[in-house]
Amino acid sequence: SMVGMKETMESNKKDLEIEILLPPTPLMELILMKHPDEHKLCRLHKDILKLNGDAPIHVLQTYLSQKLSYDGNDIEIMIQYQGQCIPLDETVVLKDLKTDYSGTLHDKNKEEDYLYLYYR
Repeated sequence: SMVGMKETMESNKKDLEIEILLPPTPLMELILMKHPDEHKLCRLHKDILKLNGDAPIHVLQTYLSQKLSYDGNDIEIMIQYQGQCIPLDETVVLKDLKTDYSGTLHDKNKEEDYLYLYYR
């Protein structure tokens, strides 16, 4: 019957949602700060974020555009590395930053090292 089929579809959908909610990679803590040279965009009220390590930079741009009511395509995310701010492509994945730019981690002995990123 159609009713039974609909219920099966609903429960399948629920199972799918549960799978999506369980992060396959550990959560990463990052600090997202306004670049010192940025004057148009505001500071975030809460600059410490916890995100899935598989999340691309694009997620941060979307987050910022919602929080700051600004066009996400115009927001640039950067990482400080060896004294320079390097712009990141929106497809770059957060967990890769941790390995590629391990010099940016503030305190290597701490269990939860933060990733420091800037936006402008």
